[in-house]
Amino acid sequence: MKIVIIGDIHGRNNWLPLVEQNLKSADKIVFTGDYFDTYDKHVTFKQMKDVFYKIVKYKILEPYKFVLLIGNHDIHYIHDVQKATRYDFRNATEIKKMFRESEYLLQYAYQIKNHLFTHAGVANKWIDYNYDDLLDYDYEDIYNLGETINLMGMNRNGISILNQVGRSRRGFYDIGGPLWADVEETYKDIPDGLHQYVGHSQLKDFYKHSKGNSSITYCDVLGTIDKAMIINI
Repeated sequence: MKIVIIGDIHGRNNWLPLVEQNLKSADKIVFTGDYFDTYDKHVTFKQMKDVFYKIVKYKILEPYKFVLLIGNHDIHYIHDVQKATRYDFRNATEIKKMFRESEYLLQYAYQIKNHLFTHAGVANKWIDYNYDDLLDYDYEDIYNLGETINLMGMNRNGISILNQVGRSRRGFYDIGGPLWADVEETYKDIPDGLHQYVGHSQLKDFYKHSKGNSSITYCDVLGTIDKAMIINI
C-alpha cells in the first residue's frame, strides 16, 4: 500500500503538485492538518480559503483515498479550546463556518495495523497519564489506538484530553496530546511496536527516529521544501 503524507498546510499552495503527481498511484493521501493560521504574511485569507476548499473537494471526490487530519490550528476553530498562536480573530467566524460544514470529512487519527498517523504524535507518557480515560473509549493496545483517538474526538471530555498542551509548548501538562505533542516529548518516548507519522513540528527535511521495533517520522516540511513523504506498507 502506497501512502503519501502531506505536511502541515497553513494556507500554502505547494502541496497541490505533490497530490497531482501521486493521485493515480497512491492508495492513501494523508494530510497532517493545520490548514489555516499562516506563517507567511504574503498568504492572504482568500488563498487560505481556496486551499482549504480544494483539499476538501479532493476528499469529497475520493473519500477513501484522502485522509484529512485535524491539527491544533484547526481544533480551536472547531471547539472552544485553548487557542494556538496566530489564531485568526479577524476571520474566525468564517473559518468556524467552513469547519462546521466540513467537519464530517475530518478525523483525529488514521491507523493501518501498527502504523499510526496523527497531527503531533503519541508518547508513552500521554497514554500512561490518561490510561483510565482511554479505557472509557475502548482502548486495548497500540493496534486500536487510532480508533480510540477518533472516539475521543466525539465528546467534550475526550477532546480536552486530545488537546492537552505540555510544558514544552507552554501548557500546563507534563506531556502534550496527539494535537500538541512536541518533538522532545515524542522523540524518546515512542510506544513499543508503533510506527508513527506526524506533522506539527516544522523541520527543514523529513526526519525518522527509530528505537527498537518502533519509530516516529516527522513530516512537517512544506515551509522549507516542496516534498511529500511516501511510504509503502
